[in-house]
Amino acid sequence: MYLLSSILLLNGMVGTFDSLPLLLASFRVVCVSPSGAGNIGMVARACANFECPVLALVAPAYERNLEEMKSQERRFATQEAGSRVLHDVVEYDSLEAALNGCDAAIGFTRRRGVSRSASANQVEVSEIAKLAAQQSSRRGHVALVFGREADGLRSSELLQCTHSCEIATSAQHGSMNLAAAVTFALGRTFEEALQLEAASAEGPRRQLGADTTSKNARRLGSNRLGSGESASTSS
Repeated sequence: MYLLSSILLLNGMVGTFDSLPLLLASFRVVCVSPSGAGNIGMVARACANFECPVLALVAPAYERNLEEMKSQERRFATQEAGSRVLHDVVEYDSLEAALNGCDAAIGFTRRRGVSRSASANQVEVSEIAKLAAQQSSRRGHVALVFGREADGLRSSELLQCTHSCEIATSAQHGSMNLAAAVTFALGRTFEEALQLEAASAEGPRRQLGADTTSKNARRLGSNRLGSGESASTSS
């Protein structure tokens, strides 16, 4: 039921055609032991922005039942669809349980070392959409797995993933905020999935955010995803 309600609301928000499923419908974002309620609120918003209907938390390190924590989550989710993703968050006691039913799990890490690099197949962010397309042909699901704000995924957790991914960042300031990492990964995957869909689809084109705010907004066939004005919209 949680998945259905998220899909219905997300479809309404992004203005997709009824005949088109959510672009990242086969994805779920998994956050392992997050400690910041505000971060999870922003992650929920990112899930809504990029049509990823499922957000799972593994052993959150803060008390989500406290009204103060709920308020922080809602404040940073901001949008109605983001709030719905928050409402439908699924909590698990273990990463193994959160990955149940997933044919592929991509663990995001910036740490390097023999034990970590050998623990999973390396994949670039730009390759995730293509990997998911291969899984979807078998009705599989893909999990994007993110670690703790302070120290990321442990090696034992990365071993549970089928792939690992490192987001390229500055050598001077390499560590990313959890919500920023999730937003980047989802956004890049969404963009790549749009290109795959455009190359193969013969039916109606998917509407984007700018399509619902301007009569002259450019569609999927354009070289740009939206106007500068819509891209700068804030909460």
